[in-house]
Parts: sequence; structure tokens; C-alpha cells
Amino acid sequence: MRELRGTTIAHLFERHAAAAPAHPAILGASGETLSYAEVNRRANQLAHHLRSLGAGPEQVVGVCLPQTPELLIAVLAVVKSGAAYLPLLPGHPAGRRRQALASTGARLVVTSGELERDGFADRVRVVRTDLDSELVAAAPTVNPDAAGHLDQLLYLIHTSGSTGTPKCIAITHRAVLDRSVDVGYMTFRPDDVCLQLAPLSFDGSAWEIWTTWLNGGTLALPQAGVPFPDALRGALERQPVTTLSLISPQLQLLLTEFPQLLAGIETLLVGGDVLAPEYAQQALRLHPEGRLLHCYGPTECTVFATTEELGEQHAGLPVLPIGRPLPRTTAYVLDERLRVCAPGQAGELWLGGAALARGYAGSAALTAQHFVADPFGLPGGRLYRTGDVVRCLADGRLEFVGRIDGQVKIRGYRVETGEVASVLLRHPGVAAAAVVARDDLPAGRGLVGYLVAPAAGPCVDTGQAESELRGLLADTLPGYMRPAALVWLDRLPLTVNGKLDRAALPAPAPRDRADAAGCPRTPTEVSVHRLWVELLGAPGLGRQDDFFDAGGDSLLLVRLMDQLEGHFPQAGLSLVDLFEFTTCASLAAELDRRSGSRVDELAGLAV
Repeated sequence: MRELRGTTIAHLFERHAAAAPAHPAILGASGETLSYAEVNRRANQLAHHLRSLGAGPEQVVGVCLPQTPELLIAVLAVVKSGAAYLPLLPGHPAGRRRQALASTGARLVVTSGELERDGFADRVRVVRTDLDSELVAAAPTVNPDAAGHLDQLLYLIHTSGSTGTPKCIAITHRAVLDRSVDVGYMTFRPDDVCLQLAPLSFDGSAWEIWTTWLNGGTLALPQAGVPFPDALRGALERQPVTTLSLISPQLQLLLTEFPQLLAGIETLLVGGDVLAPEYAQQALRLHPEGRLLHCYGPTECTVFATTEELGEQHAGLPVLPIGRPLPRTTAYVLDERLRVCAPGQAGELWLGGAALARGYAGSAALTAQHFVADPFGLPGGRLYRTGDVVRCLADGRLEFVGRIDGQVKIRGYRVETGEVASVLLRHPGVAAAAVVARDDLPAGRGLVGYLVAPAAGPCVDTGQAESELRGLLADTLPGYMRPAALVWLDRLPLTVNGKLDRAALPAPAPRDRADAAGCPRTPTEVSVHRLWVELLGAPGLGRQDDFFDAGGDSLLLVRLMDQLEGHFPQAGLSLVDLFEFTTCASLAAELDRRSGSRVDELAGLAV
């Protein structure tokens, strides 16, 4: 990578805007096209307004907007102001957003008037893209004169923390530039169109945004507010996407539901979770002209650190390699004594290079624990301890083996099970808690919480406690971090060393029956209940049980949607509706309202 002294990510975007002002920078979901000149102008105005409110180098500005052109312009504006952006998802609990703002010292948030009603801390100044539009429009349109450097903070992103507090990772301009320009594994051209699918709080969004814009390409947006996979399907049908980045479960769903939409994709990157070889081979068979890149890397190394281009030579392999380190990235496989492992020997992966994060914001001790001096490289170099166990193959490629701690991947998101357990322990009826990921749930991989009631004091009504815990989890954690099942135990099983004996934890038992209050009451409820039981493998589901709390996920929701469309063709349901009506009772009532109680169409399914 060429050294670009005295520059920043903002300056590089401005170069493209000056060289090709009419070239499309954003393709909106509604068909609108925003040129580089237009995006640059609007971002400049918002950047000047933010600077007037105190934004600048090493300052943090929260961004809480739906996935629209305004979100991308706001992110660019924050960067142009010299500040770093902090993703805040509108759908996350308000308490989690306030915690993120407090932990980073952010004093500004860019949001909209509609979202502001959720509230932010009193000390935070809110800039609303809609209600404050006149103020922003009065600001200068010229590029802000924000001198900066490559080691300046670009963004902060939170990941799950084992102590119960999310870790805040600080990423610099240098790290993102290293992952976006002269990357080696692919050539991004100005005529390429990348789908900006990942939410801003997922580090994949940084790769989508900056790799596209810093190479003069175009970002295409899915329809805002539409759940996956409808968002992906609709975007691929409407937008001329050539580059697509997915996590492994998303690729699985694409191949299952609408594989024909792979046809226009020239480069498909897949990572974020273990990729099953059969899905890789299916993708290659369906679209042999395209490139399929298997990517790996923790957020601390700026999105991903290794790649492997998959092809026919990988057919029949039980495990797909995660490849070789990217240019300017070093990788060492070390044993417990920090000695380099021999080829084929499993050890912990340590990564180094220009794309390493600065560290954990606000936690010098945690940074010192995970980022250490590189004993093998040049003076001043650092290594990040990933906690991932890999083995180095004879040809230098890496193969992922597993984790050495309690960190797991759920639908591509990194989850520290300790953080989830800490929320469960807030309930007075829980004396001990453990959370593990299991692959034997009816809906596939998911989290299970194991709970122990206090030995002393009044007897705990576990049914009531579970209901209260579900509410606490919903108010505190995003959906992917909530356990699919809660299991009460007399005590947590321990090994002889006093550690949690994960192998001894029982699988959640299917409920034998719903109690009288939970039994389906109408013919439509009986029919919908039967479909849920077949999909989730849980015969004891009650009419008020939540689909997602019972182990459902987006993949099963698509299957449920297909079955409901076949039996209730006049109802006009969409996946958005299924995210709203998540209990058997509410969904059945909505079906009755829409289709005039046409329950005879499902009579054959009723018990």
C-alpha cells in the first residue's frame, strides 16, 4: 500500500468526488441515484454543522439512523468533521445505546426526529437530519479544512464483552485504508456496485462502505426497515450488484430460497461464521464464472485478516481453509508457551500488521492484555491475541479449529456468553447462570441459558421468573444475544477443576404440553400452532409463546412464510408482518382479520 502522508479517509473520498463528480456514489432502494458530487456536498454541510457543535479529531459522534442514503451521508460527514463515528442501531434497546454513548464520551448524536423520542442522555446534543435540515442547508458546501493523519480515530464499534460490559474497539484511518486499498485478494473497480447490506454496528459495514468509496465504486442500498432475507432478495432483484459480502448463514439462506439471484454477482465474500463446504460447492456450481472468497478475521483486525479463494480444488474437504494473511498482515500460530507451532499442530492465532485496532477505548488494561509487542517482527510492531485455535497447513494456509474461551458466533455475530449470563443474574430469582451455544436446538445453532434458583429464601416460581427474564433480555440485549431456551437446574455441573462442565449440561427438553391457558383456542390458532410445532420441534408451545424465544430464526421464518402463503393466499402476509405478529395467538388473529376466518384451508393440519 502506498504511504499517503497527511491524508485521511475523507481526503481520499474528496479526490474521487473531484475526479468523477457525476459518478454514482449511492443507489437508493427507491431508485434514486446520488452522485459523488452530491454526496460530497451534503456531507460537507453536515460536517461543517457538526464542527460548529464541537466535532473534531478524536471526538466521537453517534450515528443512529435507518439504512438509507442519509445514514451513509451522516457517516461520511462525521469523518469529514475529523471526528470518529459510533454506530447506534435504532432497533437496539435504548439502554444499550445510552451505555455506548457514555462509555465513549460522545457528546453528539446524528439521528432523526422520529427516532429521538427513544431518548438519549441529557448531556448529548442531538442533530436531526430532518428537523434540523434548514440549519444544515445553511452550512458551507466546501470541503472542511480538517487536517488529519492516518493514525487518527475513524470509528468505534462495540462487541460483546465477557465481563458483562460490551468491549469498544477503536479503529483508525490507517487500519481501514489498509483493508480498502491495494488489498491484493481482489481488484475493486469504479464500475463495481457493492450492496451495503450489513448494519452499521456490524464491522462488515466498514468494509462495504470504505472499500467501495475509496476505490471510486457505487454503494447500493436495500430497502430500509425490511428484514432479512427480503431485504437481500429485493436488493438483488432491483440493483445491479456486482460485489456482495455475506455471513455464512446468509449465504445458506440465499442458496435455499433464491439461488438464481447469484447470477450477476462477480465477487462474493463469505465469512463471519464457519462456512460448510457443501454450501460453498453449491455456490460455485450455480455461478462458476464468479469468485467466491472465504474470509476470516476478528473486529480487532478490521473486519477480516485472511482470505481463501474457493474453487473445485476444495471439493471433498471436510473443513474449508480460512486462507493466508492479507498483504501487510502477519499471522503466527503459537502454543501455550508462545512457541511457533509446527505445520498441522493446533495453536492460538496471533495477528499483526497495519490493520490492527488501536485497542479498546477506555480500557488500557484490556488493551494491554490482548495487544502485545510483536517478538517476531520489527521493533514497535504489535500482535493481537485472537483466542481462536487454528492449524497451519503444510502449504501455509490456515484452518480454523475453534475457540479457547466462552466466545461464540451466533448468526455471524460475536457473542460473549458471560455478557448474556450477567443479564440473567440481575433477576433476584437467579443465583447462578451459565450460557452456552448449542447446535442441537430445533432451529439449529442458538444460545441456551442455564439457571439456578437461590437456595435460601422463598421458592422461585420459575414460570413467572422466566417470563420476567424474557422481558429483561428484550430490554437489554439485541435479538441475536437472547437465549432460545432457558433451563432451570438444581446446580451447575462442574469439572474436577471447578470449571463449568459444558458437556454435562442437558439439552432443553421439549415441552410436553401447553397448559390450559396456553392451548390454542380457535381453529386458526390450532392450525398455526401445528405449523410452529413442526418447524420448531416443540410440541408444548403455548398460544402466547414468542416464535423467536422458542428457538425460531430468520431461516425458519421464511419456511413458515412459505407455508402460510400456500394456505392463506388472500391474507397478503409479508415477512415484516411475521416479525410483528410473533405469537401464535396474534398471528392467528391477524390471519382471521385478513382472510375472513378461512380456516378450512388448513383444516387438514388441525389436530
